[in-house]
Amino acid sequence: MFDVSEHLLCSGTSNMMVWGEPMPSDRLTAAHRSRHSRSPQPDPSGQPLPGKRLRFWGTAYALLILLTGTNLPTPLCKGYETRFGFSPLVVTPIFAAYVAVLIPSLLVAGPVSDALGRRSVLLPAVVVAALGSLVFALATSTGWLFAARALQGLALGAASGSLTAALTELEPVGNRRKAALVSTVASVGGLGLGPVLAGLLAQYAPAPDVLPFVVEIALLVPAACSSSPERATPHRPPRRRPSVAAPPTGSHEWPFRRASRGAAPGRPGPQGQLSVA
Repeated sequence: MFDVSEHLLCSGTSNMMVWGEPMPSDRLTAAHRSRHSRSPQPDPSGQPLPGKRLRFWGTAYALLILLTGTNLPTPLCKGYETRFGFSPLVVTPIFAAYVAVLIPSLLVAGPVSDALGRRSVLLPAVVVAALGSLVFALATSTGWLFAARALQGLALGAASGSLTAALTELEPVGNRRKAALVSTVASVGGLGLGPVLAGLLAQYAPAPDVLPFVVEIALLVPAACSSSPERATPHRPPRRRPSVAAPPTGSHEWPFRRASRGAAPGRPGPQGQLSVA
C-alpha cells in the first residue's frame, strides 16, 4: 500500500486536498525531499563553513608567528654580548623588560578586545610586533635591545588573549576542546620554533643579527591578514527601569482595590489579599 504522502506526490494535480484544505504539490515535494535528504545544515552564525575554517587556522597561524618572533633573540644573546660588549648579567634585565610590559598589556587588552572587538586589538598588536623585530634588526646598542623586547612584550600581551578567544569563537563546529588544543599547540610550537629558526639562520645564513627578524616581519604580513575576525558587538547589559502596573483601560481602580471588592474589612479578599477600607 502507498503512503498518503507518496500518493499525493504521485498525483499530477497542481493542488491537493489535505484535510479539506488545498496544498500545492510543490510544497509537498519540497517537504518530501527535506525529509529524505541529508544535506549539511548551514552554520548558525551565517559564516560559510570553509571561510570560517580558514579564518580559524589563520588565527592559529598568527598566534604561532607572534610567539616565534618573541623567542628569536634567545640564541642570539651571545652574539649581542660580543657585539655590544655587555656582561651576561645584562641579558636578565633585557628579558625582564619583556615580562614587565607583557603582564600589564595582557590585563588591559583583554577587556578592550571584549568591548571594541578582536580586530581593533589584533591588528595593532601585529604592527607592534613587526616594529619590535625591526628594532632588533637595526639595533646599534644595548638600549635598542631593551626597546625591542618591550615592544615584543606589548604585542604578545595584547594579542595572546584576543587570539585565544578568537580561536574559540571561530571554531567551525563550536568545539571548545579543539580550539584549546590548537591554541596550546600553536603556543608551544612558537616557543620551540623561534630559537630553532634563529639558530639555523645565525649558523648557516648571512647577517645573523638581521635576517631572522626580516623573516619574522615577512611572516607577520599574512598573519595580519588572516587574524582579523569580524568586529564584535560591544556587550551592553539591558537597562531595567522600575515600573508600576497601571489599571486596565477603562478602569480607574488599582488591582488591590478590585481584589478587595466584596470582602469585609480586615478579611482576605478573593485572592487572599486583605481588603482596604
